Amino acid sequence: MRRTATIVGLAFLAWQPARAQLPSIFPAHHHLIDTWYPKLLYSSSEGLTAGGYYAIINPIRFGDEDYRPIYKWALTLDGHASTSGSREVTLAFNAPATIRGWRFNFALAAQRRSREQYFGIGNNSVFDSANETDAQPFFYRSRNIRRFFAGDVQRRIFADLWFLTGFNIERWRIEPLSQLGQIAIDSVLGIDPTIGVTQGDVSGKVGLIWDSRSDEAAPRSGLLLEAIYGAADADFAGDHTYTRTTVSASGYLPVGRRVVLAGRAMGQNMGGTPRLGSYYIVDSGRRRYDGIGGSSHRALTDNRLLGRGKLLFNFDLRYGLFPHPTFVPVTFVWFVDAGRVFQSEEFRITLDGMKVGSGGGLFVQIGRAGILGVTAGVGPDGLEWELHTRWPF
Repeated sequence: MRRTATIVGLAFLAWQPARAQLPSIFPAHHHLIDTWYPKLLYSSSEGLTAGGYYAIINPIRFGDEDYRPIYKWALTLDGHASTSGSREVTLAFNAPATIRGWRFNFALAAQRRSREQYFGIGNNSVFDSANETDAQPFFYRSRNIRRFFAGDVQRRIFADLWFLTGFNIERWRIEPLSQLGQIAIDSVLGIDPTIGVTQGDVSGKVGLIWDSRSDEAAPRSGLLLEAIYGAADADFAGDHTYTRTTVSASGYLPVGRRVVLAGRAMGQNMGGTPRLGSYYIVDSGRRRYDGIGGSSHRALTDNRLLGRGKLLFNFDLRYGLFPHPTFVPVTFVWFVDAGRVFQSEEFRITLDGMKVGSGGGLFVQIGRAGILGVTAGVGPDGLEWELHTRWPF
């Protein structure tokens, strides 16, 4: 639902001529640009959803076209509400190229997702469509409430190597709906003692990033390597004590002018006593993850696998319909995704228990950062469609 809303808005923005958009607060030919669009859609689970998006952007100028970031900085306000009771507002500031050698990212958000998907905890969680009846259509749903302030500062050490330090301050509550469902069963069984209880979660992180990608929006060559260590201490702040270690590697290899081979591997392990709300987060300094499922594993639905440890592999063959470079790249993709989580067992590099899926899709890039895409993948639970506003990796 959330990806669909964004795609509707981006499609509207791309279709509208610049002069037909709603008035800008800046005079003509100002070096800053602002843009906004409404969001309006309907889904069977959330009902009618309406909202809007507004951004003030300092774009990359003609003389800086070799910059890898998609803009110098951007201030965005994004929000929507649905008839199901879901509502969300996010204020974010991202500055990847304002001061050469520094990057800044901050976000303040309040979210209430009334029908978030929840299938249980651990690699053996299952999805059985027979459980979703007319009497209980939201058997695999939970109500997730989160309020957070998060950010990071990154400093270039040399060449393509960066040092990252950041924080995450939040309160979350993950609870059952009023009807019978998987999370209600897990609560009765005592699977996680924080189900239905508001929690404070405060953590910090440090890490190293090697980023030699040719471009951040749609790379065709280079490497992205990340190693990030995070920790929370209840004696200092919050209700939880845990560690989170995340290592990932993504690579891109052009084969001629039309074909790019891309691959990614990610492993994350948590120590201490993490709880359900902290399982959704995968640390990254460059790319946003969606756990194991959704856009990260395109043949699984959102949040399909939750656990304190995560292992993910992706492989793409990307074929450009038009020879590179072109003003509006159109790319076909064939992919294989594999992933699993660890809960009661120790994290390890293994192929045992992997949930594997494959499929294909189509992506269109408008300007430097306007990515619109759709993929269809067949995985353990059948066919999954995913809408995208960015490349998955």
